[in-house]
Parts: sequence; structure tokens; C-alpha cells
Amino acid sequence: MRQLRQREMDLLVLCPIRVGDGLTTRFWQDRWVGDQPLIDAFPWVFALDIFQQVTVGEQVQIEWNLDLLCRRPRGEAEQVQWETFMVQMSEVLLVGRRDRLGWLGDASDCFSVASACKWLDSRFLFVGGRITRWNSWIPIKLNLLLWRIRNGILPSRERLSVHGIMVNKSTGPFDALLCVGQFFPDASERLEELTEYIEGRKNIPLPTYFIGDYGAGAAKVLSAAAKESSNQGFKMDGLKIRDNLFWLKGSGKFTLHGLSVAYLSEISDSTGCDSTISEIVSEIKPRYHVAGSKGVYYAREPYINDNAVHVTRFIGLAPVGNPSKQKFIHAISPTPSSTMSTTDISTKPPNTTLSPYTQEPEKRSSESLSDSQYWRYDVSKRQKTKSGDQSDKLCFKFISSGSCTRGETCHFRHDMEAREQSMRGVCFEFLNKGKCERGQDCTFKHSLQEKGDGRTNSNSNSRSKECWFCLSSPNVESHLITSVAENYYCALAKGPLVQDHVLILPIEHLPNTLTSPPECEIELVKFQKSLKDYFKKNGKEVVFFEFVYIKTTHANLQVIPVPFSRASAVQDIFSLAAEKLGFKFTVIKGEKGNDGRKMLRSEFNERSSLFYVELPNGTILSHTVEENEKFPVQFGREVLAGLLNMADRADWRSCKLSKDEEIQMVERFKNGFQEYDPNQ
Repeated sequence: MRQLRQREMDLLVLCPIRVGDGLTTRFWQDRWVGDQPLIDAFPWVFALDIFQQVTVGEQVQIEWNLDLLCRRPRGEAEQVQWETFMVQMSEVLLVGRRDRLGWLGDASDCFSVASACKWLDSRFLFVGGRITRWNSWIPIKLNLLLWRIRNGILPSRERLSVHGIMVNKSTGPFDALLCVGQFFPDASERLEELTEYIEGRKNIPLPTYFIGDYGAGAAKVLSAAAKESSNQGFKMDGLKIRDNLFWLKGSGKFTLHGLSVAYLSEISDSTGCDSTISEIVSEIKPRYHVAGSKGVYYAREPYINDNAVHVTRFIGLAPVGNPSKQKFIHAISPTPSSTMSTTDISTKPPNTTLSPYTQEPEKRSSESLSDSQYWRYDVSKRQKTKSGDQSDKLCFKFISSGSCTRGETCHFRHDMEAREQSMRGVCFEFLNKGKCERGQDCTFKHSLQEKGDGRTNSNSNSRSKECWFCLSSPNVESHLITSVAENYYCALAKGPLVQDHVLILPIEHLPNTLTSPPECEIELVKFQKSLKDYFKKNGKEVVFFEFVYIKTTHANLQVIPVPFSRASAVQDIFSLAAEKLGFKFTVIKGEKGNDGRKMLRSEFNERSSLFYVELPNGTILSHTVEENEKFPVQFGREVLAGLLNMADRADWRSCKLSKDEEIQMVERFKNGFQEYDPNQ
């Protein structure tokens, strides 16, 4: 589409939306009435509209009136645009059929791939030129080879490099190119094309890393590079051959654009089975494993790793220009795991298989079967079982979530008693193996817990040493803290949605704020009241929300200020967002300001996840999240980002500031909040 637009041809202009029931057409963003989207035709009305992310069908069902705007139109220009908009909306009529794409390329007005191809062919196919003559005396393959040579489309190394540049410009830009398999040609006659790049007569368009350090000319080029002074020492990120060309010598690991890249350059035996590589892969558990020494393309189904939540994808690439035309290039766009949520990194595709490096479980002997009365978590007896017996191992998926998609076909054990122990804070490794190799560094319990021994009553061993929010943790970002009380403290958020985005956090390592002791709750309410007073002085109301996730390690109550003009729309936009996800909020409203929170605390079930939001008028909207429900972790922030027209700031990771900027932000907030701070 981008290349067509460069030629001043836009297929989307030829594909107007023909609205039927309006359920798949975006009201403001799509071009469905008139010759431009409504967001461009009526920008002021869009800015005033509360519901900006709805479909045509949803919007038309709403009776348009001024109450649907965050404020009434001001000035003559806004009033005229509003009246014109209302006239145009009065002419909209929906019919009982699905929305579809029209097609202005022919009289059918019905888009199809065939009609689009026919339209493009009529404008791009070349007619005329030199005539191709086929010689019937020689094989057809030779005719085709000669024709490709004559037209300059033979996949030589030079032509492929040009193709790579075009791919980088059209599909990319890419950050790097990693070459696996043999990098240098087999014969010296084919070395000339590569030499032009190595000697700098041709430019390499993007950083390129290679490991296949063998073939014609390899010894001469690489020995010269190794002698360069800039390549001396321990360089795991590659020896520089020339600009944008790096040799990954031997084996190592380095960081590339936030990703950990491990490499190994060696030729395996003729069978293709290398136990060393198998051991390395099963140990490091990469998210992607790419190889290129077997001369074929192969993309294996993703497989799970032992003791890891992510899956591994194996990709084998064929040589460039291989005669069977197998795939030799593969593009990926991985997100660094350090910036991914737990839900995203643990997602498993439907075709995920077991690890190919895990041995099949041995059948249990009759002796072990007869001994079925011992307590399964008796450490001394578990250590007597065979170490290779996988059939008695616990299913991590079931223990952590309470369900397993493989059901009865799962090779591991689904044990409710083990799950209950895990929910009480007992280490999975301890339950599964009878011991934990992390020892004192483990943040979970290494003894069986009676009913009622939850994580909230655990000793200091259960406090996460790597928790971002524990004041006792070396990883706490203390420069963001604005006020500290006896049980709670306030801090500005990292990657804030708005300038004064505040977090109220317990000093102790508690999983939520709803089960805290009464004296802690009193302190939290004081923080809430002082923040309300502070923001009210600045012309803003406050929205509080918390996602109580059963796997959350440290509670955090989010505090987002919103302008007075948007405060009345908070409940509507949260209700609309909930409807889109297929649920309705439970409304809790007390007679006094904090009665709603008291009622929520009395009804809260610690075994369930919960999302709740406290509105500026004290009303609380709550939703109990089921175990298998796909609930967005950033739901509260995403909804408020839409309310404040800040959709680009819905993800905190895209809003990070430098430490100096964070320090300035904290100082500015503390100066304004000082007179309201209950701890001053």
C-alpha cells in the first residue's frame, strides 16, 4: 500500500465503506459518510464527545443531545459545526446486514481481490518491448535460466543484496541482520561480489552480524580483522570487519537493542545431532533459536521449556539462492522480556508442544505404585523416587492458575492439594522436587502450610528482595517517594499517565489494600482525603483504582487527577469499556464518603482477583475477575487515557522519564502538596 501511495494510487480511496448494521465500522475514525472521516470533518465535535472509540451501530443507537458532550459548544464556530453535524446524523439510516467494502474500480461496487488485481494490472503491466524467443531444442529450464540472466533477475549474491536493501526500506527499517550458516562462498570464483562489500566499494545498509566463519577467502579476511587494534581484547559483541559488518567469533553472548543474543559458530556432525547444542539450548531456554547449517528451511511448532513460562520457537533457514527456492530470510520483531508483562511473556500459541529435549517419562514400577499412602510432600520419601520419573511431577500451569488446557492428556500431575499449598505461598520447586536450589534467595516458603497461613502473615523470608515497592528492597526507587507514614507511603508513578500520577503503597509487603489491618486503613483514608483536597485546589477531581491480582506481590492504589469538566463522565466511560469486555460493574454506594470502600472490604474474597475504581463522588465500581478471564492488567489506566485524550500514554513503558526529570517532577509535587501532607 505504501508503494502504491508513492505512485499516487490509494486503493483505500476506491474502497468506501458501505454501512449496514454499523457494528464493524468505527464512527469517528473510518470514512463511512461523506468523503472524509468524521474526526476530520467535525474535529470540535469529536473533541467534545465523551464516547470517542465506538462503532457506527453503537453511536447511532444513542440519542444525540448536548448531555453526551463533556461541555456545551462555545462560540459561533463550534455551534455551527455542531448543528451541521446533527443535520448529517439525522440522515443516517442503518439496515439489517453486515458492513462491507464498496469498489469504485468497476460497476459492480463489490470489492474482491480479483477486481483489485485486474485494476492494478491495467495500470502496471507492461505491454510491448522486446520479444522473448524460446528455443524448443533445449530444455525449458535452460530457456528460463537464459531469460532470467538476460533480464537481470538471476538471484546472484549482488542481486540478493539489492533485494535486501529494498526489503529494509519497504518493510523495515530493521535494526540488525543476523546471518547463520556459512557466510563465505564455497568457491573463490564467487568471492568477488562479497569482496566489494568487505573492501568498502559497496555500502552495507544495516548492522550485520555473522557466525559462519568458513569458506573461500574466510581465513584471509578474518585473520586480518583479528589483528586490528580495535578488535583486540575480549569482544563478545563482534569483531568489526568494516562499517556495519561484525564477526561473532566462536561463542558468546551480548545485548542488542535490549535483547540478549547468544551465538555459537561450529559445524555439527553429518547426522545433524549435536548433544552440546542440545544441552546449551535446554539450559538457556531462548525465545528464538535460529540455525542455518543444514541447508533446509524448517519452522518447528513452539515448545514449552522446563521451569520457564515462555515458549521457544526454532527456525532453520536454507542457503541464499538455493535451487529449491526454500526460505532463506526470516524477519522477527521481538519485545525485550524485561519490558513485557507476565501475561504476555507466558502466552502460549494453540500449537505449542512439549520440549524436544525432555526425555519421555519412564513407567512407574509396581513397587512405587503400591506405596501410595505416603504424604506426597514428605521430603525424605520424595528424594527416594527415581530422578527420571516425570509422571509424578506437578503441572506448573495447573498449580499456578488452577486449570490446564491439555486436560487429561497432560503428562504432568494436576493436584488440588498442591495448588492450595502454592496459594498459601509454598515454593513450587519445593512441592515438585522436595527441595529448592535457590535456598535463602527464594521468596517463597519451604514448608507445608496449614489452612489460614497465607502470604500476608509470612515472615521476612516471604518479602520479595527484588520488589520495586518494598522500602526495605535495594531496588526501590526512593527518589520518587513524596510522603511516608507509619504503614503507607506515597510516591509518584514511574512512567506517569499525567503529571501528578500518584501511588499509595503499603510499607509492608502486602498483596492488596483491602485486607490491611484497620489502623492501616485509617492511614490510607487520610492519604486519600489529603490528595483530594490538594487536587481540588488545582481544579481537579481524583479517581482511585486498584487491580487486586491473586499473583500480585505488592499492592498499589493508583491515584489519577482528572479535570472538573471530565469528572462526570468517568462512570460512563468505565461502564462502556466494561461492556466492550463483556461484563458489567457492581455499583457500591454508601451514604458517606468512604462507606463504599468499607462495604467493599467486608465483601472482598481473597481467593479471587478484583478490579475496582472509586469515582470522585465516592461511588465504587467493582468487578470480580474469573480465573480464565482475559482481563487487561492496565485496564484502569487505558480507560482514563481514553477519557483524557491520551491514548498514546496508555502504556507506562512508553512514558518513562529520565531520573533527572523524575526528581524535578517529585520536587514540584512535594512543594505543592506540602501544606496538605498529613505527615508534615
